[in-house]
Amino acid sequence: RRKKMKKTKLVLFVIFIMLMAMSTSLMAQTTIYVNYSTGNDATGDGSSGSPYKTFTKGYTEAVNGDILDLTGTFTWANADESPGLNGFNIEKDITIQGQGADQTIIQADSASEDDNGRIFCMYSTSHPTVTIKDLTLRNGSAYDEEDFNGGAIDISGSSTSVTIKNCYIHSNKTSEEYGEEYVAGYGGAISVINATLTIENSTIASNTCYGDDEGSGGGGAIFVDGSSSTIEITNSTICDNESLYDVGGGGLLIWDGNTTITNSTIFSNYSDAYGCGILIDGGTLTIKNTILAGNDDDDDYSYSNGTLTDNGNNIVENSDVAANETGGFNNATTILYNTKYNTSSTSETSWTKGGSAVTGSLNLSSTLADNNTLNGTKTLALSSGSFAIDAGNASGAPTTDQRGAGRNGATDIGAYEWWNDDAGLPVTLSSFTASLYNTSPQLLWTTQSEQENLGWNVYRSSSFNFGQGILLTSDLIEGAGTVSHPTDYTFNDPLNIEGGRIYCYWLESFSYSGESELFGPVTLTVPYGIENHGTPLVPRIYGLYQNYPNPFNPTSEISFALEEAGNCELVIYNVKGRMIKKLFTGNIEAERVYSFIWDGKDESGKTVSSGIYYYKMKAGNYQQTKKMILLK
Repeated sequence: RRKKMKKTKLVLFVIFIMLMAMSTSLMAQTTIYVNYSTGNDATGDGSSGSPYKTFTKGYTEAVNGDILDLTGTFTWANADESPGLNGFNIEKDITIQGQGADQTIIQADSASEDDNGRIFCMYSTSHPTVTIKDLTLRNGSAYDEEDFNGGAIDISGSSTSVTIKNCYIHSNKTSEEYGEEYVAGYGGAISVINATLTIENSTIASNTCYGDDEGSGGGGAIFVDGSSSTIEITNSTICDNESLYDVGGGGLLIWDGNTTITNSTIFSNYSDAYGCGILIDGGTLTIKNTILAGNDDDDDYSYSNGTLTDNGNNIVENSDVAANETGGFNNATTILYNTKYNTSSTSETSWTKGGSAVTGSLNLSSTLADNNTLNGTKTLALSSGSFAIDAGNASGAPTTDQRGAGRNGATDIGAYEWWNDDAGLPVTLSSFTASLYNTSPQLLWTTQSEQENLGWNVYRSSSFNFGQGILLTSDLIEGAGTVSHPTDYTFNDPLNIEGGRIYCYWLESFSYSGESELFGPVTLTVPYGIENHGTPLVPRIYGLYQNYPNPFNPTSEISFALEEAGNCELVIYNVKGRMIKKLFTGNIEAERVYSFIWDGKDESGKTVSSGIYYYKMKAGNYQQTKKMILLK
């Protein structure tokens, strides 16, 4: 009987532990806001309206699954931050996000010095899963008597996983000396040993790795070692990095593990030894749609040991191994310079593809520039006539380039997609979904970036015909304007739904200039037995409502309702603030909806030109202004 009671207690204890684990896993994700300019660690609570000041405070308050949302420049050398020379040891499963690589900066110090200390480390003891995105990491230095790897980030441990998106990682280094001795460092920017690293839409530039006086060290930008390492680099630029003191791999040094590179540009890196672009001395490198050219000493690629898988559509200028030898680039779709497809030659002097001559030039800029970036990272631009244009393979390639630009015809080789006008990039919608939330349809969408986005309209139809759709938004949902970071939107459908029906939804974005773009449809299937009792779109709040339709031609309706009776006026202005039309002046009743039609004419009855107009309602001490667009 006692054994049975003990067994029962054990079972109950196990169930309790499982329930605790489930409750922990179901905890809501929290965004903790940190603003170095306006935040306060003592009085802030980590909300968007009352952010913390320092990264130290934000990280201390974070738990697994949280997001640290950073604004400003964070400097580890400041007295209010406390990372240590080893860098902040990230031991939690968190996302660290900024407002764009050109806006949010984390730096070890204001200048690059030997003893700054690195920025982040993720070690095997905690096995964290970490995402770092939309920020710059700079001026880090691996200055630790036990570990001189990874000037910006040092990653190790088979269950440690790090994702880097939309980041600019520059001016980091391994320490040249520790005390009076030269020390061997690996990975001027990032070192990865037996861990997982994913890099997307990022630039890694002007980082330095120092070797010791025995030739140990290497990897000016990235060092990869450990049989369980898995590295994926996509849509990224690796340039102007260097490995000094007779060590190899100016861009990448690969010793072990599996490294995959897709649609990237590796250019203008330097090494005192071998492989100014890439040195592979073990492990496996799989590469596709990538430019490996313009690195110093006519030494873009060096092979010593390991496996190269040339998946084609690469551009390789100078290789120290022949195409038909082990470790050589030998895909018929890869463009080669000093080697030639299916031959043992390493002394060719012209560009060929599949053994045939290639006309034209690479035409790749040697200067990092913004190039109308949507995520704040810098790129090396292609120019007209480059044989990289339209020469890539779309299969498995990202649908946008590093900047966020869509494909212009066929996929280009490298991280940059060429457009002949290089104009500003439009709204980039990365996701749009419809689902049921408490029996009501809920739309969720995310933009990766926006340019001059005034706002959104939402439409619904019971068929796939947009012409039969109805407008759901009484007000234009405010857009983010021009931003280079992701923006999330949520909209709840207020209308009735019926079980067993399929509903289609569309988004319509409007720019400041009045141009519109339609996205969708996405569909929502409502199961039988599910229905809600939503209401038509009748204004239920007090104030001034968005005109409908908007944009409009030739007329639009403007409505408002106030909680109290009184005298009110409704006036239309142009963008210069000049009054165009007084639509209404007089007394109104409380809680009544008033609607007026504007026909696009001024006080004299003259039709106004297309453009943006403002309408303003004033009643006593209350006033409100909204924007509308007249299109012809």
